[in-house]
Parts: sequence; C-alpha cells; structure tokens
Amino acid sequence: MPELFEAYDDLDEVAEQLKAADAAERRVAVIELANSGDPAAVKLLDTVVADPDPGVRQQVALALGEFDGPDAASVLVRLLVDPEHAVANAAADSMAELKDPASADAIFPLAAHSHAFVRLVAATTDPDPHVRRGAVSALSVSSMKTAGEAIVHALADQDWMVREVAAETLGICKAGVQAADALIKVLSDEFWQVRLKSVRSLGILKVRQAVSAIGGCLNHPQANLRKEGAAALGEIADPAGLVFLQGLADDPDPDVRKNVRWAMQRMSANGAVAR
Repeated sequence: MPELFEAYDDLDEVAEQLKAADAAERRVAVIELANSGDPAAVKLLDTVVADPDPGVRQQVALALGEFDGPDAASVLVRLLVDPEHAVANAAADSMAELKDPASADAIFPLAAHSHAFVRLVAATTDPDPHVRRGAVSALSVSSMKTAGEAIVHALADQDWMVREVAAETLGICKAGVQAADALIKVLSDEFWQVRLKSVRSLGILKVRQAVSAIGGCLNHPQANLRKEGAAALGEIADPAGLVFLQGLADDPDPDVRKNVRWAMQRMSANGAVAR
C-alpha cells in the first residue's frame, strides 16, 4: 500500500516537476502523486487537467483512480469531457471506481451533458438504482471499451436488480466475450434472478469454460434457473455438459425436461456419448 509523503517538501518538489518542459517528466510526476496515497495530491493533479500533452492528461485520469471522494470526482468530471478519447476513457474507468457517496454531487451535473456517452457513464453511478439500471442497459449499444467496463463494474452493484440488468446486457453487447470470467463469478450471486441472466448470457456467448459453473446451477430449486441452465448448455453444445444434464432427465418441470432433451441432442451432434 502506498505511503503518504513524509513532508510538505515532497509535495512541493513534485509540484515543481509538474511544471517541467518535458512531458515525460510531467507524467512521471503524476505517477509519483498516484503512488503517494496522499489526499493532498488530488489538488496537485487538478492543476494538470489542462496540460497540453494528452498523455499527461490521460495519466492524471488514471492516477485519480487511486483516490476517492468528491475532490477526485470533480477533477474526473472535467477529464471525462476531454476531446481525446483515451483521456475520456481513462477518466470513465477511474470514475467507476469511486465509492464515496459524496462523489455523486460532483458527477450529477453530467446527467445533462450534451454527449450521450458522458450522460450514461455518469448515470451508472447515480444514487437511484432505477437510473443505474437504465444506464447500464443503454450502454449495450456502445462499442467503446469504457462502456463494457462500466457494465462489468455494475455486476458488483449493491442493488441486485442492477446486477441482473448488467448480467443480461453483457450477453448482447460487444464487451460480453471479454467479460466471461466476470459472468461466471456472478453465478454465485445470492439472487437466482442474477444467476439466471448470467447463465443466459454465457449461453448466448457460447462460453465453453462456463460449462461446469452452469452445471452447478442445475440443482437449484428454482425451475426457471434449471431451465435456463439446460438451454445455455445446449447453446454451448460442449459434450462436457452432458453429465450435468443426465440428472435432469426426470425433472418435475416439463419445460426443464424439454430443454434437457434439446441440449442433449445438440451435444450428441457434437460427438457426446452418454455414459
């Protein structure tokens, strides 16, 4: 864990380095501030928001991910509308890491920003879970890397319905395949509704490494989850899933049995042999 600067002289020294003529030297100073862990570093980072070098501004956006609270949020708000996409993306990434509820006051004005992407990213941190759900769902249409990261971040939202929307959205957006590990992790969520949407997305994305984790959902007392699990294994059609389906051949729910038969047929077509 980074240690705080030992004296104000250390901050003064870095502050001078931020004024260096060489952009590389200024970037190094920004990194030192990020590693310092000193909350006072945020004010110094604020002084470099308008640096003429986009690489320095991007480094500032990344550095702010090491801090929390309204001061850091206020600086990130300015970087989120930077004309350079790399800077704006880095700012959005860091903004997604903010945990202090007080940060929302600085972010809220972005909800009226002229740029739709900026509005949506801001809305994923809104205090109202209904707003967060809508923002996560709407981000599915964006191909920007940051959009996918914001959706993945929502898989850990405190509101289970936001997590549910995020799990479902990843099945239809470009970031879904890259989020396979995060979706598999969600299969242990305490709410079966979240698991169901994750199972569905993993099936749509045909994530072979998810077979075992999906199979673990097939003994759940909720029939809808068992049904979706069987369907997802059928979509993936990996013969390794057959062992999980065999135990559902006599499931009391007719829809589950129907999906099990269909999934087994798909696996048989892929060369599975019942044992």
